[in-house]
Amino acid sequence: MNPTPRLIATCVAPYEVPLSPPVRGVSTRRGWLLGVVDAHGSVGWGEAAPWPGSGACAWSETRFAVEQALLDLRGGLKTFESPRAALVGSAAEAVCAVADGFKTLKVKVGVDLDAADALLAAIRQAVGPEIAIRIDANGCWSPDEAVAAVTLLSRHRLELVEQPCGSISGMAHVRQRVSVPIAADESVRTAAQLEQIIEQQAADLVVLKPMFTGGIQAAERLATRAGAAGLGVVVTHALESSVGRAGAVHLASSLAADGPAHGLSDRPSPFRPAPAVRRSDPTDIPNPVQSTALARPDHPVLTCGEETLTGRGLCERVARRAGVFRALRVSPGDIVGLIGPPSIDWVVSFHALGWLGATVAPLPHRAPAAELATALGVSGASAIVVAEGGAAPQQAAVRVITAVDDPALPLCPERFWPLAEPRLIVLTSGTTGPPRAVALTTAQLMTSAFGSAIRLGHDPADRWQCCLPLHHVGGLSILLRCAFYGTTVLLADLFDERATLVSMVPAQLAALLDTRGLLPFRASLRAILLGGAAAPAQLLARCRAIGAPVALTWGMTETASQVATRRPGDLSHGSGVGPPLPFARVHEVDGALEVRGPIAGGRVRTADRGAVDPLGRVHVDGRADDIIVSGGENIDPAEIERTLLAHPAVADVAVIGVPSGRWGRRPAAFLVQNNDERVPERPALAAWCRGRLARFKVPDTFIWIDELPRTALGKVMRKQLETL
Repeated sequence: MNPTPRLIATCVAPYEVPLSPPVRGVSTRRGWLLGVVDAHGSVGWGEAAPWPGSGACAWSETRFAVEQALLDLRGGLKTFESPRAALVGSAAEAVCAVADGFKTLKVKVGVDLDAADALLAAIRQAVGPEIAIRIDANGCWSPDEAVAAVTLLSRHRLELVEQPCGSISGMAHVRQRVSVPIAADESVRTAAQLEQIIEQQAADLVVLKPMFTGGIQAAERLATRAGAAGLGVVVTHALESSVGRAGAVHLASSLAADGPAHGLSDRPSPFRPAPAVRRSDPTDIPNPVQSTALARPDHPVLTCGEETLTGRGLCERVARRAGVFRALRVSPGDIVGLIGPPSIDWVVSFHALGWLGATVAPLPHRAPAAELATALGVSGASAIVVAEGGAAPQQAAVRVITAVDDPALPLCPERFWPLAEPRLIVLTSGTTGPPRAVALTTAQLMTSAFGSAIRLGHDPADRWQCCLPLHHVGGLSILLRCAFYGTTVLLADLFDERATLVSMVPAQLAALLDTRGLLPFRASLRAILLGGAAAPAQLLARCRAIGAPVALTWGMTETASQVATRRPGDLSHGSGVGPPLPFARVHEVDGALEVRGPIAGGRVRTADRGAVDPLGRVHVDGRADDIIVSGGENIDPAEIERTLLAHPAVADVAVIGVPSGRWGRRPAAFLVQNNDERVPERPALAAWCRGRLARFKVPDTFIWIDELPRTALGKVMRKQLETL
């Protein structure tokens, strides 16, 4: 290394970096950039960023800034390309990090164990069993609380736990009682603290932040001593700007030359250098909107009301809208919310965000303000696009974009889609709890589309009606299937006789049959894809009577919609929901159904109970989280619901478990009256059930209500029933 040249000037510039979401209650990271200039005009940069609450710039941070600036000036800062871990705060961020190549995720947790447990469960389900997960408690628990917390959270297969409690003696107490490795973070700032950790055997690893340990050289001495004592070393930054992070990268690179080094990445900051241009991969696929425009420029691809767009017309509007978004600083990899009623404008914005390479997070436009705020937060979106007829959430914490096409802006060029890149963030319906964010990649959406075409057949003249919500995977999948196929989307709530394909949930189909009576569908209607909830036996009987081309299907958000589907018109008894699509395999594991293959992004363990018969057909028996455990016996609500639906006075029913001091939980039935029948008394209903069910399965309570609370996809919102 060259000797330090003569310095002729220094400069200090304060900065602020927003932290989104906040970390430990801190929403803004503040610090100072130190620049040193030599006689040749070369500049070296360092940074001092004390953590909020520690007062003015302390000795450790100041020494770090000076040392780093001089190293930078002399060209002595090393770099390495791939930090080992990504800091994430949601399942969506976790999926994006894994798609970017990270094999280790770090998650901040707090005193709310239920929230931490739910977050880790969502992340583990989203990323699968092979990704390592670390948690950082920042010393928020007492020693006994930490033992209980680590014992609970270890079920998510944790790699390590950072700073479970504040004191070194407390960590020693925890380490003796748990099997998960313990890492010291805030407790290892000085050599004296490190010696206490070694003496008390309080940790398996130490986390070093050069910003807080007196500089890069002091941190290196601590790392050397820790290694000699048999402790692992993790090097991270302190959430400062990319200038300060370069010091942590330098230390990690230096240690990596002699052994394993651990680095930490996180969300971009205003001072991070622009990322290198991603090299194209031979497996990246062209944008399907452009493919359709090239192959079928004059074919109608989107109809809503009186307006229709051709393949060429849609592509031109999408490229122009993408140019607007690009001018508004939307970039590839950004998660962007999209809100508004179904319309041509909504679809154009949807495809335009995908054209740019952003990840689209569709939001429910009719949701109450509180629910919408929750959905926006869960999605991880950094901005929200308001489509025509939509309204932004009140006091939205993210940037709001109202897209207005500008002919003066150039069209945005096409960008190919990497197979592992997330295209969508879709929220689960949250019928039994808060919604979860599920990221769906290009590969999942593409294999789902072509698997569906193989099962249902493909006709270039197809017109697929979308009457499902566009913030659910059922509606979104229609837009993407037709984009891949080059066929027409009919965007309409009411059934359109021109449709050759339509996706519905049982409640929609039942309402449609109520209006049609015994009138059969046109022969041009090839399939009614029926899913989202179990189809009642009475509904299937009505479909058989008129020869409706119903294709029963089972799927979920995590698999980009369909998993298993019968052929259209097959309403035979005992066939379940049919065989899996070509790009999926379904297995029964401990009573639950597990999906493997590219549509699942590898493997998804579902919450649905069921089995696969010898012919490979999938049978779904209900959700595992709906099971009622009463006095040690398992009660399936679906079995009780089928029994009560057979009663002539019952038009609709849902059964949930309610607390019981004697049995733990007991079934309670919520019923909707068939208007043609008199409401029976409780003894009569109980007798009806006892004649068909084991005595312990007979509900203790029968409650008559006007209608069951359901989601937009017709699923019963059991959480709301619990409040009744």
